[in-house]
Amino acid sequence: VGVKALTVEVKEWEGEVVFLHRVVEGASSRSYGVHVARLAGLPDRVLSRARELLARWEARGERRLRDVLARESLPGLFASASPPASGVDRLMPLLERIRDRRLEGLTLAEIQEILQELKEVSQHVFAEVRSSSRE
Repeated sequence: VGVKALTVEVKEWEGEVVFLHRVVEGASSRSYGVHVARLAGLPDRVLSRARELLARWEARGERRLRDVLARESLPGLFASASPPASGVDRLMPLLERIRDRRLEGLTLAEIQEILQELKEVSQHVFAEVRSSSRE
């Protein structure tokens, strides 16, 4: 039995990654794990940490998990590099993303994703405002 490398064909368009639902032979030229995690609905804080780690590893030329684990401990990988962002700090990148997008070209799924993220961020902002007004 032979072993083949297969990957899902991907197209990058206007800064977004589109998975084409087609399996092709060969390996991917880069990692799309963070994009898949975003599609799966992982929290922004987790995605941000993943992007941070991926950039660090790519800068060092580490493309395999065993290369990473040779340098870093597992607890270090899962530790947050910075404290969680406040609601307002999380709101600004979202508003910038909305500002910079062509809204007429968005799919229903993309609109729902933006609204869900806006809802989550607004809940944090309201919670912070309520907590600071009680102090």
